[in-house]
Formats: sequence, structure tokens, C-alpha cells
Amino acid sequence: MEKTSKILTLTCVFCSFFYLSCGDDNKNDVPSDDSQPVIENLAVNPVSVSYSNTVVLTGNFSDQKGLQSYTIKLSNSEGNIYETTKMLTGKTFALNDNLVIVLPKNAKAGNVTISLTLKNSDGGSITEELVLQNVKIPVF
Repeated sequence: MEKTSKILTLTCVFCSFFYLSCGDDNKNDVPSDDSQPVIENLAVNPVSVSYSNTVVLTGNFSDQKGLQSYTIKLSNSEGNIYETTKMLTGKTFALNDNLVIVLPKNAKAGNVTISLTLKNSDGGSITEELVLQNVKIPVF
């Protein structure tokens, strides 16, 4: 019985030590205000388009810790009409994407919003929007 008690006590001490040693080594780290990624020079060309036209979306992304992904959403007065997510690596990225302005079912002429959300490896994110004014219905 005494031997079992010693083994149990040693096991508890070992487990306690192991549990305490697995803590975060950087307890004093406080997230900085610059934990969000940065989007610069976001632009779309051309700006006068019809549904089913292709536009070029350009911009520059950066983050001190590392970029993770970006998501592009297109929406009109009826809601989202297109969405895509692309993975990233590294701390900087130069965006140069061809983007088709998707022709949704029962499309109506009007504004289309391009929303770009950039995420970093720390869980921070930032969203910027561009609006294409008076997107026209194509004539077939």
C-alpha cells in the first residue's frame, strides 16, 4: 500500500510539473495595434462595365507576421453574386487578378460592390470595398 501511495504521489507531482511547463512562454506579449494586415492602392479597371465583362483588380498587401488569405466578394442589390478565396504566403503580395463581373439570374442594371477581405496569420483581418457604378445588362 505504501509503495502504491508513493507511485501515485510521484505521478501527480510529475503530471503537475508537466502541465505547468506547457504554458505560454510569452505571457507578457500584448497584441499591437498593427495586428491588422494592410491593403494599399486597391483599384479596379475599367470602371464602366456590363455584367459578364472582365475587370482587373490590383493592389498591394502586407503584414508584419505573414499573410494568410484574401476573399473577393461581388454583390449587387440582390445580394452576393460571386465569392472566391485564395491562400497566401509571405509578408507581401501584389494583387493583379482578372475578375469577371458575373451575370446573375434576373440581373438588373445597377451598382456592383467588390469587397476584398485580407487575413493575416495572427487572425487579424481588414476589408475594403470598391463600387462599380451603373453596371449594365449585356445585349446578346
